[in-house]
Amino acid sequence: MSADPHKKHSAHPLRKKILGVLLRVILAILFLEFLVYFGSNIFLAEYAQRKVNEATEDVYIVEFNRINFSLIRRGIFLNGLVMRPVNPESRKEGQTLFDFKLDEVGISGLWYDFSDHDLTIGSLYLDNPNIALDIPGKDSVSGISSKKGQFASPVKLLENEIRKSLGRISLFGLLIREIEINHANGFFFQFLSKENLIAENTSLVVRNVDWTTLDGWETPFNAKGFEFKLEKARYPLNDGVHTVLATTVSISSLDKVIDIRDFVLSADHQKDSETYYDVKLEKLLLGNVDLNQAFMTSELLVDELILNDPEIKVVSNPGQDGKKRPNGDLNDFIQDQLKSVRIKELSVNQGKFSRSTLGDSLKNRIELGELNFKMVGFYLGEDPVLRQDQFFYGKEAAMEIKEGSFFLGDGVHVLTGTTIEVSSFKDELLVKNLSLSPRVGLNEQESSRNLYQIKLPELVLDAIDLKKLYNEGVFSVEEVRIVRPEVEVMTRGSSSTDAQSEVFSDFVSGFLESVSVKKLQVEDGQIQFTDETGRKANDIGFDQFSFLLSGLRINPDPSLPIYEQFYSEEIFISLDNYLLKLRDNLHLFEAGNLTLDSRSNLVQITELKISPESKDQINLILERTGKTAAIDFSVPLFRAEGIDISQAIFEQNLEIAKIILPEPEFSITVFQKTERLDERPQSTEDVRGLLLGYFDRIHVDSIILDQAKIDFQSGKSRVQEDDFLLKLKNFSIYPGDSTFSEKTLFSEEIDLTFNNYLFTLT
Repeated sequence: MSADPHKKHSAHPLRKKILGVLLRVILAILFLEFLVYFGSNIFLAEYAQRKVNEATEDVYIVEFNRINFSLIRRGIFLNGLVMRPVNPESRKEGQTLFDFKLDEVGISGLWYDFSDHDLTIGSLYLDNPNIALDIPGKDSVSGISSKKGQFASPVKLLENEIRKSLGRISLFGLLIREIEINHANGFFFQFLSKENLIAENTSLVVRNVDWTTLDGWETPFNAKGFEFKLEKARYPLNDGVHTVLATTVSISSLDKVIDIRDFVLSADHQKDSETYYDVKLEKLLLGNVDLNQAFMTSELLVDELILNDPEIKVVSNPGQDGKKRPNGDLNDFIQDQLKSVRIKELSVNQGKFSRSTLGDSLKNRIELGELNFKMVGFYLGEDPVLRQDQFFYGKEAAMEIKEGSFFLGDGVHVLTGTTIEVSSFKDELLVKNLSLSPRVGLNEQESSRNLYQIKLPELVLDAIDLKKLYNEGVFSVEEVRIVRPEVEVMTRGSSSTDAQSEVFSDFVSGFLESVSVKKLQVEDGQIQFTDETGRKANDIGFDQFSFLLSGLRINPDPSLPIYEQFYSEEIFISLDNYLLKLRDNLHLFEAGNLTLDSRSNLVQITELKISPESKDQINLILERTGKTAAIDFSVPLFRAEGIDISQAIFEQNLEIAKIILPEPEFSITVFQKTERLDERPQSTEDVRGLLLGYFDRIHVDSIILDQAKIDFQSGKSRVQEDDFLLKLKNFSIYPGDSTFSEKTLFSEEIDLTFNNYLFTLT
């Protein structure tokens, strides 16, 4: 038998009934929600406003545009809420008055625990709050407490006032699961940035606020954490010169992270300051930041800060007007905002750095193609103990530089290195492929001084006091060892002593105040002197050099002659194939090797030769220089014993115990003009003037010339001796010597022995 299709019944009649009941209940709830939500504003707005004003005891007036209650969301919602003090004199003693405006206020998820007497708010929503505090005894929420000079966080002040207000409510404790503040510009301006911050789309979220107890708050507002975001932020720093810009700023105390995108630190060069900083960075990330401590104590503690690919420019402005102005100290950046900033580890990866002076004169300019930087113990603040002996505002630092250029203070030369490693951890400085050369694009009109080129494969400085160099400009190092440097000097005319003094001072001006090196050693150096055309110079030169200076001290001062800017306790210098054009512009001084050893008090010269520069033009040169005699002198070995080399170099006082010249050969020719035959030859005066051109005073206890040869010719007279012995005692030359004309060969005693004397008179 088949079933009748018209008599079918539902297989689940109970389900349909249940669904029907549920739909009716839901519709009833929605209808009731509709009535309560909109009816509350119509029937309860005035009543609620009046009761709230009565509760303020005529101290405040509270107004709002709309009030709505929600059964489903268990909440209250207000629009256009305003609360302002109207009778401040009616306040209770010590009571703080609040003045705030909010576009929207939403309170949802209300629940009261009757057992614990705690009121729980699931969510508190505030839109565009603008809050001000009127605290007795204070003009405003400025962050400075009543105790002079003592800094207090504005957030801490707000928190204290909230605790006082909660203390007056003894009926229940309060828990808020989440506080969300949208368009929080006013809140930020008042409590975080002192009305300096400009930003868009600001928001703040505070999670798990526990106000059930008023004691032992260890986090801001006793909350588990907070997060806030800003867009298109602009924040002028307190020095009045620099401004921080960013497209987005995200801060989370829960994740302990500060994330800033498109960070820019910009300086207004139109405002007067000693230093300007310009920094560009795509992403600024601070990790493991104790933000709770920062807001509670205004002390920012960061575990790690990483800067990837930053562009850093520092411009100094050495003004001469003497006006008080910002000095560019980074501590000024946080003044009145934070007590201190501590970063345990700071890293800069693949950064670009430049330092210059205002106007960019290319003097004292620094350009670093790539900078990798590590620092521990970075600190900004007023603690004198932590600020003592810092290195770049940190305890220790190390950096690796690729393609570094340092434009020296003379505006002409630049010091470069392909790799530069600096470490205060190890007190070490390493430079690879070090080069000193005239800068590219230098015009001849820009400098009339000598030009220098130095190439060095590697320079290593151990035990260098980098902190002293950074803080005091004092270059202090235990040992400097330089191997096989290549040096080229292009001479551009004659350089006076004053000019040489200025050149050296300009080299290090702006970088160094003084230099102290316990041991400076240069081995197997190569040097070449050229003229402006690139040809080898004929007035000075030596092929290879080595020297050792112990206890070296340098004090750059352009007002002092070059020899007074240097001092060394011990000196050892060795020069091969030495050539020097003497100051009489007539003779050349040549030596196979010249050695100065202050430890042994010895000067030794091999293959010494003094001769006229151009023998075929001797008459013309003598006439032009006003000289009367030419000397041709050679000796296989020259030894000066008992000499105080330091005194000779640094005080221009030459004191020698003994000079030994074995087998010297002299050839002296005196030239006289016919119109001056009645005058005495001036060869002695020429020698005296030549020697005093290098020293202020010369004294030798004894001079011994053994197996000497001499050929003296004056006019038609000629004296020759192939083997003679000459001993001089108390050889002395100094300006103002009244006995000069009475001495023979500048000596008090002469012992002369001829073995093969020949005198010819034509």
